[in-house]
Amino acid sequence: MPIPDRRQAAGMSLHAEVQRFYVHQLGLLDDDRPDDWADLFTPDADFREVTGTRLHGREEIRASVRRRHEHVVTTGLDFFRHWLGMLQASATPAGTVHARSYALAMYTPADNALRVYVNVVCEDVLIPHGSTFMVRSRHLRADGR
Repeated sequence: MPIPDRRQAAGMSLHAEVQRFYVHQLGLLDDDRPDDWADLFTPDADFREVTGTRLHGREEIRASVRRRHEHVVTTGLDFFRHWLGMLQASATPAGTVHARSYALAMYTPADNALRVYVNVVCEDVLIPHGSTFMVRSRHLRADGR
């Protein structure tokens, strides 16, 4: 079913549907579930990290997120969390969704002083997948650059 019909049937706006997807996806990272997070990318997904590194396919993305997860664990970045805001979402005639947002990755070390790890602009192309989405492409860049 096309996105507008599915949203109307659920009584949900595109913005709310995309927001729900990101709450779920970022929550997987925050709950130490990097493999489940990676499963929400298409098998042929394109991912450009904030460093400029390009990853091709779900398995490269999975390997990269596992390395980042291990870095968080081994360096003691306790209570690592993500926050997403300023979300814009628009559907295309082909049924994909273009989403743009700002995302903060932050952590609270043992001294309880919140620290921002990185602030990025996130641009995604999402494709419908059942009652949710999968990420076909993600481009992260440091905010202000």
